[in-house]
Amino acid sequence: MGILDRIKQAFSGSGSSEDTPKIPYLIHTRFNPYRLKARAADSVELIITVKNMTNEDKLTSVTVKCSGDIGFSETTLKKSHFIRLGVMKPGEEKTVYVPVYGSSITKPKEYPLAVIVTAHFRDYDHIENAVRKKLRLRAV
Repeated sequence: MGILDRIKQAFSGSGSSEDTPKIPYLIHTRFNPYRLKARAADSVELIITVKNMTNEDKLTSVTVKCSGDIGFSETTLKKSHFIRLGVMKPGEEKTVYVPVYGSSITKPKEYPLAVIVTAHFRDYDHIENAVRKKLRLRAV
């Protein structure tokens, strides 16, 4: 099967379900409150809900990364946050809360964040698959 045949199947909706890759996790994110105060010692809470979309148990972790004048500590020096969710059953959902801090040097603009949900095998050092979601946090 050539590349053009696969493109036709993708647009027509035909083809077997084995040809289409299955996403292992569904990620929902939101901020509470919606925006961060610029030039102030303020914080928002990033709420991440992860759902296992596979038919088997998965050892799961969440990594959140940021850059710029925001961070995961009150000093805004910590730019990465790792959370172990443990083994997730098929269809199971778990929610984690990650505080994101600003400081007096946080300028009013949009800051990029990345949420990476990883499926592991054996232990947390071995990666099987990962899903990434990019976010923007607005400071006003």
